[in-house]
Amino acid sequence: MQQYDIEFPRAHGEPICSGRTKVHAEDFEVIENLGFEPSGSGEHLYVNVRKTDANTAWVAGKLADFVGIRRNDVGYAGRKDRRAVATQWFSCWLPGRQDPEWQNFRAEGVEILATSRHSRKLKRGNLVSNAFRIIVRDVPEQA
Repeated sequence: MQQYDIEFPRAHGEPICSGRTKVHAEDFEVIENLGFEPSGSGEHLYVNVRKTDANTAWVAGKLADFVGIRRNDVGYAGRKDRRAVATQWFSCWLPGRQDPEWQNFRAEGVEILATSRHSRKLKRGNLVSNAFRIIVRDVPEQA
């Protein structure tokens, strides 16, 4: 992992300690909050996934391949860090089609948590917030 020595301006003086983040993917957790629940009906199948050490665009491509649609027919509200455990929603445009057999879906580091239908594609920015849990490692004991 590449490290950078960057000096940022500090509003409150020098830091009182230092540490390392993202040593392991599990050290950085993101949980997406859409701010609404899928309606349960519509042409778009919303898929809630937990991805570990996986790029959002890569997961979208794996979903598109699995359900047999174009990559552009998969939507998501925002990109999440790759070096993380991220829970987020994707939408797959499946007009007139049955839901796929998700137990057959395989992508390293990706787990399907829930699915539900909705009337609109999920687009970038269609979320209320993200919640974070960050572990800082190697903090000196006297901090």
